Amino acid sequence: MRRNIKVSLGSNDNVGELKKNYQSLKQLQRGLVTDAEQKANLPATTVQNFLLRYNNKKKTKSITLWTNFVYQNFDRIVYQERAKLQEELGKLQQEQGEASTSTAPESAAITAPSFDYNYKTFHSSFRTLLRQDLSHELRTISINRLQDNLQNASKHNADYSLQVYKTILLVKNHTPRNL
Repeated sequence: MRRNIKVSLGSNDNVGELKKNYQSLKQLQRGLVTDAEQKANLPATTVQNFLLRYNNKKKTKSITLWTNFVYQNFDRIVYQERAKLQEELGKLQQEQGEASTSTAPESAAITAPSFDYNYKTFHSSFRTLLRQDLSHELRTISINRLQDNLQNASKHNADYSLQVYKTILLVKNHTPRNL
């Protein structure tokens, strides 16, 4: 699947169509299980035997597991492959840039690389993090301690950010403008 996604991204094809094709399969593609066994360095028929036992126990089919996997993980895999492709293109462009600047006598403009960060947020109640079999008093004490520590850490970060900002202003206001 990764190979097909990479080819699709490289040729600017519609990745959505590829996802629909994978989700509409009626049976697993030939070699899918054996390729998975080889990549995981497992003995032959290990995954196949597991699927047979699992499917008999749960009364499901392997294709159902596959379509669920595609539904849950396809977008993540596309994102990873797109990042790899952009990284490879960046390296290739950098190598070409180095080759052209090494032969050219004039200096080339230096640009900083741009980064695309994908931030994910997380939130959870402290109550779900604690064991359920603890007494009410211990749970209350633990929750209060965690909340206090979180507040102190936030205050520390805010104070540190303020000091950095003041330092930047100080440097900015005391440097010559025509440098």
